[in-house]
Amino acid sequence: MLQVAPHAESFLMNEHCHAIRPMIRAHHLNVSIGARHLVIDGSVDVRHGQKVALTGRNGTGKSTVICVLTGTADPAVAHSGEIVVTGSVGHLPQNPTPEGLGLDSIALTHVLSARGLDRIDAAMAVQRQLIESSGGAEGVQEFVDLESEFGAAGGYTAEGDIARLAEGVGLAEDVLLQDLTELSGGQRRRLELVRVLYGNAEVMILDEPTNHLDLAGKRW
Repeated sequence: MLQVAPHAESFLMNEHCHAIRPMIRAHHLNVSIGARHLVIDGSVDVRHGQKVALTGRNGTGKSTVICVLTGTADPAVAHSGEIVVTGSVGHLPQNPTPEGLGLDSIALTHVLSARGLDRIDAAMAVQRQLIESSGGAEGVQEFVDLESEFGAAGGYTAEGDIARLAEGVGLAEDVLLQDLTELSGGQRRRLELVRVLYGNAEVMILDEPTNHLDLAGKRW
């Protein structure tokens, strides 16, 4: 059974924590699969700037608890209690969505979707066509607004930024142009890490993030 220490804030807080907002809060958390109880009345507060590890033997339910915290648990997992996650969340799952989360299944598109850039770019293309077909009479303001959103999200430096992240985790740049179905398990795992890092979320919940990384990648 995976034990989550009751009132874990007793060892997570320091004298300054009263001024630091909680990012992940779970109180009176119960998690079970059928008759098997993974967590019984567990509580934890993780505050801004803190790094916390969830440890346990294989098969004790660590990934299941993470999925409960991120709202991605399987319907067969029963859970109750108060769970509040503040801010944007970057989740590195143990089993990623096979087809990816982008508008198509290309690896780069999957990474871009972490900031919604794939959808913004597609919307810009639609507005360009509308402007061309209408002779500039329609779609101009919409295009300007989308272009501003694209730039604010880092769209014009995206490929270089993503390439640097890929290099950091030891992923060849040409992998970014491949279909997700063509990637090995190790490549896909590192790509998921690139996506989470590129998303630059306020809260990152990472399930075994160093899997498939060599020593240089772990140090990076």
